[in-house]
Amino acid sequence: MDNPVTRTKAVLITGGTSGFGLELARVLLNRDWMVVVTGRTLPSLQTKEHRFSFFKVDFSNLEETAKVVRQICKYHSFDVIVDNAGVLSPPDYTLTADNLEYTYQVNFLAQFLLNELIIRNAPKDHPLKIAAIISPVYKYAGTDLITRPGKIDYQPHKAYSKSKLYLALMCSYLPSKVRNPELHCFSFNPGVFRSGIYRTQSPWFRLMYKVAAPLMRSPRNNAARLADLLEENSVRNGSIYNSRKKFTSVPIVERTIYDLFWKECYSNLEKYLRN
Repeated sequence: MDNPVTRTKAVLITGGTSGFGLELARVLLNRDWMVVVTGRTLPSLQTKEHRFSFFKVDFSNLEETAKVVRQICKYHSFDVIVDNAGVLSPPDYTLTADNLEYTYQVNFLAQFLLNELIIRNAPKDHPLKIAAIISPVYKYAGTDLITRPGKIDYQPHKAYSKSKLYLALMCSYLPSKVRNPELHCFSFNPGVFRSGIYRTQSPWFRLMYKVAAPLMRSPRNNAARLADLLEENSVRNGSIYNSRKKFTSVPIVERTIYDLFWKECYSNLEKYLRN
């Protein structure tokens, strides 16, 4: 009997131009995946052109994000989405052109928009796995979900931890909202490693980070562990996996706060979700 032909799997990695996202792209390319990455600059990645594509996009602009994602959907269909893009919160309160707090939009909302658009453009019951890259600091976010923090109350570490919690919550929300039995969502906590996430910080911080970076762990091993999870047939919806592939549940949020949060998120995205 002839061996069955294995179909090439396709993945979209946001923020796939540096750090963890770039390492994951390399791992999956070596495993013969079709890889599409988004980012602000073309990555230094030597590979076969027919299995790699790059789309430039700035998540601080929701109109641009929606336009680029729709363009991606015209040319690609995905088995996996990895929501990896992110920055450390700016030291000072910063608004995007969409009048939203910078970290909330770049680290979470723009990727939520990307996921929604891809799901809506895919055939009904299309098999899709979504993995959101979070951080250990999600544990310190608290459960007061805020989409529009004020300038007076702004704390960079709090804004960053909340953005990572929102990604984790998204992975339990989407499967219940979409009700596609072939949609599987989980978040992945890779721990601390060196990356290019510091770009919004002050010059002295960037200098200190570059000095310390060689002493920090490479993201390569954890990227391989995530790739293993992406290739497994089953993951627990809404669960948070760590680098040892052990999982835990997302924090419990009071139902009224939870529902209001998602209502506000959709309100912020309403005009970009229209076809």
